[in-house]
Amino acid sequence: KRNAIGGDLVAAINRLSQHAYFSECVKFNNARYKHREVSARILLVEESILNRNSLIDTKREYLDGLARKLKSGHSDQVFELERSVLSVLDVMSSVFSKNDDLLSSQGIQVVYYLLFRTAIKFDVMDNLSRANLLDFRRNVSENREIAASDYEKASFDLLEFDRLNQQGTNDASSIRERYSILCKHLSVRVDDTFG
Repeated sequence: KRNAIGGDLVAAINRLSQHAYFSECVKFNNARYKHREVSARILLVEESILNRNSLIDTKREYLDGLARKLKSGHSDQVFELERSVLSVLDVMSSVFSKNDDLLSSQGIQVVYYLLFRTAIKFDVMDNLSRANLLDFRRNVSENREIAASDYEKASFDLLEFDRLNQQGTNDASSIRERYSILCKHLSVRVDDTFG
């Protein structure tokens, strides 16, 4: 449906969805144009940060609204958005492996994008190895088990990340909170511009 809107932003979404990050690294398939959907969400978040210094819900109505807004007459803005996103996706592709289990769902993609964007900005990419991300995921899983047997011994942050990662993944508040928790656990300073 969004493809029918056409224009500059839709073309950028389609190009980004062909990036090696999507064709090689993500584990979810491209049925129903899932790669385009994630590309659109990332472009929306980037546009929101650059133009409003805030995050916005990544729900369909906002994605479609941005596609209509940047349909034509904004090619320079779309080019800059695409360029910014490409530079982050290039780095992400170098960290994640082929068909990476860490990238098995759409819901975490924007959060990882923001995490990598921030690490690049603050020059702390050394903190974002695949091993560190796997450790974080293992800690979330182990914490879930701890909470099942003794809730008071569990980490609230990790429980909250786990909960938010399973529901309302397109809400700006969920994105912001998961991003902040990941930053804290991976020693990446939160970008106050939007975090």
